[in-house]
Amino acid sequence: DRLVQAALKRLPAEGVNDRAIEWQETKLRELALELVSYPTLRGSYYTAQPPTEPIRAEVKAVDRASRAAGGADSLTPALLDALSKADHPIIIENPYVMMPPMFISALKNAAEKGTPIWLLTPSPERTDSMLSQIVFMQDWPQLLADIPTLRIFVITAGGVLHAKKIASGPLVFVGSANLDPLSAFLNSENGFVLWSNGLAETARNSTLTRINDPANGVVEYRIKRDSQGAPALVDGKPEDEVGPRDHMTEQQWQDFLKVAPLADRVRGTEFYKNAMDPSRVLTEPVGDGGR
Repeated sequence: DRLVQAALKRLPAEGVNDRAIEWQETKLRELALELVSYPTLRGSYYTAQPPTEPIRAEVKAVDRASRAAGGADSLTPALLDALSKADHPIIIENPYVMMPPMFISALKNAAEKGTPIWLLTPSPERTDSMLSQIVFMQDWPQLLADIPTLRIFVITAGGVLHAKKIASGPLVFVGSANLDPLSAFLNSENGFVLWSNGLAETARNSTLTRINDPANGVVEYRIKRDSQGAPALVDGKPEDEVGPRDHMTEQQWQDFLKVAPLADRVRGTEFYKNAMDPSRVLTEPVGDGGR
């Protein structure tokens, strides 16, 4: 209980002014009990089989300290730099996509050079975070309109996608960071940037395999475009050509519409508004967040 109350007490300082409701406090207690049952973590729940041949790669560890710990950050600038300067196709897998403007700007920079960008993420049917999915469902048409070389693929069947991976040319990033404000400005995150043609090919192929596997029911979202390929706008906004209505049942869609207004509550928090401020640009590491 002390752990839960300490966490709740910190929320206003992080721009979250809503009181936790009963089910949220219950969930927090469940998570707190799980945490305190592992005072020392050792070993691994899963041991992967080592490759038959060693793979040699240049590796850099990058991390971001939480805001509570000072926010030293080498991870976010590394991701922005890799995305912005990429001149090879960019393959992204991420489960929670609520891109702050600085990530959109980085992808725009890549798109201006004609760099293809593929994003694989869950659909509302396969997400484990409906809150972030609600925001993404509102944002994806504008992402396609703003980033002309972007293609968005969503998983509608099979397992839950939870990978956080970027591959471009010989570069691969794997880690805990999501494409959202929490990872960019609040949470502690860590990851590895690797340079290896072999690993990069494996990373790309694993994503392409997921996209092409019928068991995953992957759907590519598209917006309507004019004869020149520019977004066809209605009242200044891009219009869906293929979207969630094309793979969700009527009941799923109606259930989704019931919770969709929660997006306005997310966007209304001071933390979200600050994170999504277009003037908030991070281009250099802050502190010694990497090793």
